[in-house]
Amino acid sequence: MLAAARQRPWSLGQHADQPPTPYRHHRLAVYLAGAYTQVLSPAAAAGDYARGVLDEAYRRAFRDNGIRMQQLGGCGAESITEQFAAIRAELADLWRRTEAAAKPGWWRP
Repeated sequence: MLAAARQRPWSLGQHADQPPTPYRHHRLAVYLAGAYTQVLSPAAAAGDYARGVLDEAYRRAFRDNGIRMQQLGGCGAESITEQFAAIRAELADLWRRTEAAAKPGWWRP
């Protein structure tokens, strides 16, 4: 990229018909070096991604199960109790997984 930038005119620059100055080329090199060294690797960010996915899954399950509980309002008491126990177990499992993922170092590449 730097080799190409040394010879190509900058289409958005002030002098778009001329190659960049050595100063501007150096600034691009410094910018690219910073961008490449400061980017998190997918392995390093996996824990954050997992926590985000689990958090979203918990909220979605909570919403969907709330709708399900409203629909169960017309059923018999025994059916409601069984369904509520299943919903509670599902949400508790998702919550435990989300809480575990929030602890530092829970995932190691």
